Amino acid sequence: MTQPIQIRTFRAKSLSEALARIRRELGPDAVILETKPATKSILGLGNNRISVTATSNTPSHNNPSNIPQASDQQAAESQASTETPLQASDRLRIASLGDLSSASSGDDSLSSTSDLANCDDRISPEQLPSRFIRSSGRKRTRDDSPPFTGPYLEFAAELAQTDLDRDLIHAWMLEANEILGDEVTDSWVIRALIAQWIRSSLTVSPSVRDWEPGRERIACIGPAGHGKTNCVAKLAGLVSQSLGWVPGIVSCNAPGTNSTSRLAEYCSMMNWPYGQADSPKVVPSILQQMESCDILLIDAHCGTICDVETRQKTSELLTSLGTTQTHLVMSATLSAVAFRRALEWYESYAPTDLLMTKLDEACGLSAIYLSLTQANLPLGFISTGHRIPSDFLQLDSGKLIQCILGI
Repeated sequence: MTQPIQIRTFRAKSLSEALARIRRELGPDAVILETKPATKSILGLGNNRISVTATSNTPSHNNPSNIPQASDQQAAESQASTETPLQASDRLRIASLGDLSSASSGDDSLSSTSDLANCDDRISPEQLPSRFIRSSGRKRTRDDSPPFTGPYLEFAAELAQTDLDRDLIHAWMLEANEILGDEVTDSWVIRALIAQWIRSSLTVSPSVRDWEPGRERIACIGPAGHGKTNCVAKLAGLVSQSLGWVPGIVSCNAPGTNSTSRLAEYCSMMNWPYGQADSPKVVPSILQQMESCDILLIDAHCGTICDVETRQKTSELLTSLGTTQTHLVMSATLSAVAFRRALEWYESYAPTDLLMTKLDEACGLSAIYLSLTQANLPLGFISTGHRIPSDFLQLDSGKLIQCILGI
């Protein structure tokens, strides 16, 4: 007769403290099921307390003798009634630390494999970047590898506190283990290796301090409702405060709309030149009006996705304005599918940078890491709120890695 599965949740101030309690109370063979922060800042940093769910017994599905009988199931149900149940929604957040499909409770519990298959925004192992999966003859998945141990287990548990894709974490651990081997005693070695991979897959735009006054003409494009107009105002405030430049603002949106009216009022309050451009015919007079400005910022009207006529008109207008940079403004709350479709639609504008908004409404950069790699564009700025320009940040590569890994 096998022992029922024990699933317990430990709360501590740090991961090391929680792991020490788990080893002390559940033994050295305990398997981490989930780690999650009690509180989280906008960028995924600054967790004050963490909650770690672990099990002391993980039966193998390949051994029929380990399948609980009726009496064992009753004992397991009795034990589970006193513990925190693992719901199907929670199981999507479980770190890939072995086959956890047997650690279920309740009618809504599903195996990790079926949960992932039914989640549209998840990335299957076959879709992961090939550099993160190394094998001889075939790609390895979570089901044909043993649970991680030692520093690999420790670092995987830390990454599970972020919103990184769990299959990606698993692939990273497999790759790191094949490169570094089992002799690694410090998780910081694994962290440094993964940081190199992130640095190679994501780039950041040059600093605003590298821009040349009088030369830059920057357009913001993107879907409606993603904060494009607000980003133009934030960028104007940023260059004004940090560089002392005088920005000129051009709106290509229809006059009289709420966003256009607010932008015009803001420019009037700041005493910045403002112009309305709805066709290439008015461009010469606008450029003459903005001649004394250090930088020209353009709020482009892109319409809706599949609006071919508006796209063609806006592209001609941006060309006549002599745009030097085109920032694609995208909300961090988009699903992976919607993000990919938007990238395909706005590709014709030839964007030079990616500008992510609404980080305060999303889980952070770690949750959209795979989407960022698919964009194949340098990350220019992130917007974390409505304040101008304090909630408008430009990250260097080191800060970007910290936000993704939750360091």
